[in-house]
Amino acid sequence: MTRLVQNKKNIMTPRPSCFCCKSPLDVCRNQGDNNLLYFDKHLYHKDCFIDMNKIKKKCYFCSQDIDVDENECEIVYYDKHYYHKNCFIQWCHATKTPSRKRIMALANLEKYLDEGKQNTLSLLEKKHISKSNIEQFSKNAEKYILQWFDESDLCAFLREEYDTGTLPWTKIKKVINGTDDRLDTPIPAIELLDMWQRKIDYIRRANQKLISKSDREISPTALILYGLSILINKYDSYLRWKEKKKILEAEKEQQTSQNLVGQSIGYSNVSKDSSVDNIDDISDLVDDIFG
Repeated sequence: MTRLVQNKKNIMTPRPSCFCCKSPLDVCRNQGDNNLLYFDKHLYHKDCFIDMNKIKKKCYFCSQDIDVDENECEIVYYDKHYYHKNCFIQWCHATKTPSRKRIMALANLEKYLDEGKQNTLSLLEKKHISKSNIEQFSKNAEKYILQWFDESDLCAFLREEYDTGTLPWTKIKKVINGTDDRLDTPIPAIELLDMWQRKIDYIRRANQKLISKSDREISPTALILYGLSILINKYDSYLRWKEKKKILEAEKEQQTSQNLVGQSIGYSNVSKDSSVDNIDDISDLVDDIFG
């Protein structure tokens, strides 16, 4: 019988802080937040991260700062100096008599705009605030938050099931990260929890057998690690079970679609019930794979 987690957290606690401004962040379960970034193992407000890494260049003509932005195509790079586009045009005309050098510079404005853009993109990439970087760090934040809640659910489940406030989290984390010597691949917290819930009756019986054979009291930590070892040994069969289950669900969906099409054109599928029964029978066999 699958055991559900009763005390799930819906808000990340203790509340993390933006690594830049240090203000606390309200991070909720299943709440997509495009305003958070995760970089170098820290969460940031998106605006804080961009402002912190913002690049400014001084316009050679007006001496004002130029905010370098990836979408800013108005930056001219000419003769090792940066200009606002309009300032560069003014500079080209800022002589009493026409200057061949400046006439040629103006004629090649697009070339120097392109150089400004390429330099800008390179600078943004180095400071990790290019558009692609920001998109990746936003995805990293989503992944980090999902993983945090998955691990929180696993902790809550283990505390409830084993009636303990102390978990061997360092060893569990090695399994999640894939650094445990017994593993060739990481076991995500969400899968570890799913296995533990599905196999809880089996693990309880194994624990009881272990306790009955021992002359000493067995601690919750030892029982958790024992259960963890059982699940590590069953992970390959769990993955096979998931794959077979996925195939069966696709077949059921296809069967349902075919039946709906048949009904829409007035065709009665005589073997519909038997087909569904066959799929259900196979489903029972698939459930035995993760044994």
